[in-house]
Amino acid sequence: MFVKHSFRNLLRSWAKSVLFFLLLAALGVTLCIGVSLTASIVGFLRECDENYATIAVFEYIGANYPDETRYDPDIAKCIADFDFDALAENPAVLNWDKNDVALGYVAGKTADSADPPFKDNLVAVIYILSYNETWGAYQYSVIEDLVNPDAKASTGYLNTVLLDLQAAHLYLIHGSYGLKTVSMGDSPNIRISPFLVSSAERAGVYTDIQDMILDVDVGHGNYEVPADSVLNRIAETYKIVNAGVTVHAVNDLDSYLPFHQSDITIIKGRTISAEEYATGAKVCVLPERFAELAGAGIGDGICLSLAVQEGAAQRESYWAGTGFQYEEMYTVVGIFSPNDDYRDVIYIPKCADTDLSANQYSYTIGQARLKNDLAEQFYVDMQAVLPQRVRMTVHDLSRRI
Repeated sequence: MFVKHSFRNLLRSWAKSVLFFLLLAALGVTLCIGVSLTASIVGFLRECDENYATIAVFEYIGANYPDETRYDPDIAKCIADFDFDALAENPAVLNWDKNDVALGYVAGKTADSADPPFKDNLVAVIYILSYNETWGAYQYSVIEDLVNPDAKASTGYLNTVLLDLQAAHLYLIHGSYGLKTVSMGDSPNIRISPFLVSSAERAGVYTDIQDMILDVDVGHGNYEVPADSVLNRIAETYKIVNAGVTVHAVNDLDSYLPFHQSDITIIKGRTISAEEYATGAKVCVLPERFAELAGAGIGDGICLSLAVQEGAAQRESYWAGTGFQYEEMYTVVGIFSPNDDYRDVIYIPKCADTDLSANQYSYTIGQARLKNDLAEQFYVDMQAVLPQRVRMTVHDLSRRI
């Protein structure tokens, strides 16, 4: 009876009934769209967490920032004052990667780096042609360049007010190239200069300007360079450092800033694996141009040496008389895309047996990978504990890993 009366009521007010059913249908569609949209948003957020990274980079903004050619002792003081525990234990931090960097050298590499640190220095055997009274300088000719053996022969003028040199005589000198001058015929001028490298001084090597020129003439146009001469070791130091690379030891290469921002990408092979990080495996990732010069492909081994020197800039962390602190064979597992800013950079996993912590010359202190949804709170938390002159830059979800 109830169903019968209900049916009759529907027929009597059919317009209202249709409107009611349309309303129910609209509500059902809206509910379905809402559920679907919620699922899509949740999925998108999950994809963001899984496929994107938020990175906080910490830098010390020193007086000479970003010039790292001169050692800044305040970097070491800043690192000593930095509360790394407070950073690493922050709930927003997924991974803390302290900056571990070293001057490296790959055995057999002879080509200079893109910007060789000692490109304006030379150690060479020169022949004194004559003395020019007008310019107060000796005209010279390079007989042998110990730093660049393949360099073309050159002539120019040598300024020295400290020593009297003999014409038609051979000398081994340490010097630096100066500006060319019109008055001297636009010739490459050199001057005897002191040798100032921190790692050599720490090894007990002290030289005066007089030590930077050596008479090697043995008569009849011949010369002999003493094997134990400090100038030999200076030349070897320059050759190694000029051909050197910058090595970064990391524990999360995929999130490392140049990769995170897609400045460079893996184009051959693969990145470093979780197991290789855990074991400190001797593997490396190289730039493409370097791999071509070294003739190294995926699976090949390279002999990589690392310099560690407290209280020195990277360019002064190696001295031939002492040698490198670490030397190991590394297997190439990845090659990354060409980029002039990273053409002399190699990445390796951090390893407990390879301690680079004494190298404190980089203004970059380290970087933290953050939980995406806690990045803002992390920024607030860190402002209270950061040492003076430390800048934190957050790079958010703008790049896919």
